[in-house]
Amino acid sequence: MSLIGVPLESISKAHLQALIDNQVAEDKFIEYKLTLPGADEKDKAEFLGDVSAFANTAGGHIVYGIVEENGTAKELRGLRISNLDAEKLRLENLIRDGIEPRPPGISFWPVDLESSNYALVIRISRSWLPPHRVKMNSRFYGRNSAGKFPLDVAQLREAFLLSETSSERIRNFRTDRLLRISTGETPVPLREGAKIVLHIIPLKSFQSLLAFDLGAVEKDTDNFLPMGTTTSGSRFNFDGVVTCSYPLPSHDYLQVFRNGVIEAVDVFLSPGDLTIPSVGYEKELLKFLPRFALIQKNLGVEPPLFIMLSLLGVKDCTMPHKWSFEEVHPIDRDSLVVPEVLVESSDFDAAQIMKPAFDTVWNAAGFPRSMNYDEKTGKWVGKE
Repeated sequence: MSLIGVPLESISKAHLQALIDNQVAEDKFIEYKLTLPGADEKDKAEFLGDVSAFANTAGGHIVYGIVEENGTAKELRGLRISNLDAEKLRLENLIRDGIEPRPPGISFWPVDLESSNYALVIRISRSWLPPHRVKMNSRFYGRNSAGKFPLDVAQLREAFLLSETSSERIRNFRTDRLLRISTGETPVPLREGAKIVLHIIPLKSFQSLLAFDLGAVEKDTDNFLPMGTTTSGSRFNFDGVVTCSYPLPSHDYLQVFRNGVIEAVDVFLSPGDLTIPSVGYEKELLKFLPRFALIQKNLGVEPPLFIMLSLLGVKDCTMPHKWSFEEVHPIDRDSLVVPEVLVESSDFDAAQIMKPAFDTVWNAAGFPRSMNYDEKTGKWVGKE
């Protein structure tokens, strides 16, 4: 019995009681605490050390409100918390200000016991940016079955190498895929013209050997659709499973790789068409991006996710917009490989997280930002 694999929002009193009933001991993935960390420096350092150790190693849970004896869960006593939101905010601020770089993927979940009594579960994901340092004592921690420990020089070197290697492998994958698409080496024949390419890449796909069962994806007719279409035909292929619109050559496809990576391609301009639909292409991406993320979520893909937007074949294209008085400039290169956007959860606001990417594309066309966002509220409005 453990909390690994249990959706955080599903953790209940029964799950925590089972830790006691089964005498589950603290290990690499779980730590028990009776009380929340206090305001003194020692308590803060202990808390930050625990959080960073989980993030630097394999992730795990800290459960507050459990009495432990010799490292084994003994009693579910709970916490008397007068203002739960204030306590969560205090701990979040401690993590934000006390650990660098700030570890992604940390979530809090209160478990209602009885009579205003709670347990608090903190889930810490394995970080994609290790190692993380506790600022107040300048220490790096890891975790094993005996608890946290300071990382030595060799372990620090390995952690830095892991972070650099994962990022490099992801970027190399993207570069290789864009080259293949540009030269026509695609899973289905595509029409000629400028293309939108969207990659959604889970970090874990490049940190370990992952292989998902894609049978359910192939049958998901609601979400397994390429951009810009409502009907398609799907099949398995060497890389995983692919779907596209017909007839061939197609104007789009959606490829889901066995390791959970998604690649969506749409031929959005015909040869000779040099006008990018400034509202339409953003609207299409914002419509389909949450569907693609849901495919990954249903597969069991875990964040963080790198979302990567590229536009191919767009040299000399312009993006005129009648609501702007900015001078229109043609794009000066064939490929716009937009910097990646990182999301720490599968449930995200697509318009909010894509704004930096959209801004970059508009910059390439001579504009200071995406003109589809309200300058005061920051909301996507998509003025035609």
